[in-house]
Amino acid sequence: MDNIKQNPHLLKACSIVGGKSALARLLGVKPPTVSEWLSEGRPVPPKRCVEIEKLVKAQVICEDLNNEIDWSYLRGTKRVLRNNSRKTA
Repeated sequence: MDNIKQNPHLLKACSIVGGKSALARLLGVKPPTVSEWLSEGRPVPPKRCVEIEKLVKAQVICEDLNNEIDWSYLRGTKRVLRNNSRKTA
């Protein structure tokens, strides 16, 4: 298990809130779920990224927890017009 790379950003979040079990309790998930996210075998779900960022007061941000989401788009978009959403440049 020592050779498994862990998500350092999620480790930091765990440390801030008091450990893996504390983070799991705050998120309403079981500790093994947090362990799966830590091992990078399963990405932190977007909803949980937002919750974690709030819990740690942005000391760890969504972009660091799950890079499969275009967070810059979501953060920068106030409203997308439906009729322009499929247009390409």
